[in-house]
Amino acid sequence: MTIAADPPLSPADEALVRAALELLDERAVAGRHEVACALRTRSGAVHRGLHVESSIGRASICAEGVAIGAAAIAGDTEIEVIAAVLRTEDGGWRVVTPCGVCRELISDYGPDAQVIDYDAAREVPVRRVPVRSLLPGKTTRRWAGA
Repeated sequence: MTIAADPPLSPADEALVRAALELLDERAVAGRHEVACALRTRSGAVHRGLHVESSIGRASICAEGVAIGAAAIAGDTEIEVIAAVLRTEDGGWRVVTPCGVCRELISDYGPDAQVIDYDAAREVPVRRVPVRSLLPGKTTRRWAGA
């Protein structure tokens, strides 16, 4: 699988997108789990998460948050790169950009993290960008001992 990206994704980033897609293929249920995510930490470990839809939209949990939680359970939250994929109505898939809440979460746990981003307005819609570029004017949060 080669993803058209500008600039082209590294083999490690392609593998990350593939890990998210594999989870989506394994567990996707229409209306319940239509997005999967994979993140790679500085240690090189990959953690995955699946979107959890609720009948009350606000209670839904994004795949990125679930992946960050999985990384936290493993004690490995220094996010290097994160990618999410969406199941499309035609049965295909595409990379999806994180929502605003997920951008905040990613930047809180990985202020220097890179995001495999999607923007349909670009000629080649997939690219790797710093999470900070998706949050202009973001104030940083520091926890005690961080």
